[in-house]
Amino acid sequence: MPIPKTLNDLLPFLHGAISQHQLHSTDCPVNLQSLLSELNINLKYSPLPGGLHGLSIYKSRLPPKIIINIRDRRPQQRSAEAHELIHIVKHVPGPERYSFEGQPYDHKEAEAEYGAAYLLVPLRILTERVRAGLTFEQIAGELEVIPSLVYKRYEIAIQLKEL
Repeated sequence: MPIPKTLNDLLPFLHGAISQHQLHSTDCPVNLQSLLSELNINLKYSPLPGGLHGLSIYKSRLPPKIIINIRDRRPQQRSAEAHELIHIVKHVPGPERYSFEGQPYDHKEAEAEYGAAYLLVPLRILTERVRAGLTFEQIAGELEVIPSLVYKRYEIAIQLKEL
């Protein structure tokens, strides 16, 4: 799947969030809680049907809400949190709109996936671990994300000539 051309539109937000909230300052998994709080986004864990990992709910005059499938393993939950956060930030809704992760893949889903990869996989850790010979699966385990996000962050790093 190609990197969305519009990912560049997200980079200022991503860089600012990473810097302001020091999301990439430690070796432990990225913690999105301060960013979600600042953006006034409510996060809830609940059973979701039909293989859904996450759900963003936007309603006028109410704070956005992210619902994460409580049945999923933590790496999938963390990946879905970031994915849905990107939907809220990038895909500003009309008065009422719902975005389901798990729906047929489209451009907005690609943006959300690559944006989530950029947020949750720090370039420094990716570079160090790849040079040390770790696989993407091992890096994903360390960062508590799904392996596809590590691969996507690697693709971004190559495209942006960060490696």
